[in-house]
Amino acid sequence: MNKPGIMSREWRSVALFALAVMILTTLPYLAGAAAQRDGWRFGWFMFGVDDANSYLAKMRQGAVDGWLFHIVYTSEPHDGAFLFTPYLAEGKLAALFASPSTPAFVDAMLWVFHISRIVLGILLILVTYRFIAAFIVKRSLRWLALILVRLGSGFGWLLTLLGLGNWLGSLPVDMFVPEGYTFYLLYGLPHLALARTALLGGLMLTFHTLVLDGARRWFPWAVLGGAGSECAVLCGGGLRHSGRMGAGSATG
Repeated sequence: MNKPGIMSREWRSVALFALAVMILTTLPYLAGAAAQRDGWRFGWFMFGVDDANSYLAKMRQGAVDGWLFHIVYTSEPHDGAFLFTPYLAEGKLAALFASPSTPAFVDAMLWVFHISRIVLGILLILVTYRFIAAFIVKRSLRWLALILVRLGSGFGWLLTLLGLGNWLGSLPVDMFVPEGYTFYLLYGLPHLALARTALLGGLMLTFHTLVLDGARRWFPWAVLGGAGSECAVLCGGGLRHSGRMGAGSATG
């Protein structure tokens, strides 16, 4: 693992790139909003609409309840769990701008959702570049890696254009597993962008322990690295499985 050696000018370029990417991902949402007309309202989601609306429901639950997630579509009594925390927190933030009992709260949740999408997307791009720099010294290769990692989203679109959308008897995986492609995280999955950021940050902190001597020096960094990895599980990866039964559970 290399010492990053990232100059301030390089960081500025990466920050501008991150901002440009997030503006690019916001343009389709603005186009959808501009296309609204009488009887039609844009929902402010571009894919995975069922899941996306469940995120709003979790935000609403966070606004009116505590910090523990409850499954509302069950008759069984149960304790709350420390799940979906990013959306519970965003719901509490949205409640500062509008009462959860008013129609304006929906707009407040959407504003908070997309602002967090942009902020967390920029953070993910910056942390990714720092992670890449730990392994790649040449600046041009760092940029190539960043572009491939952050803007790559599979070739399903190409197969579809060629009329091969059902090649090998299935849709291209990037058409139904957006969690596997970073561009989709930037486009509409802020909790997974946060999870990926925490995971990369945790790994970098853990790597740092490899160059330290003595438990008193490396142990705190190892703890922080483990905390970053645990945050990644709580914010994203683990929730796709442990919380699947509740993916739409808070929509009531």
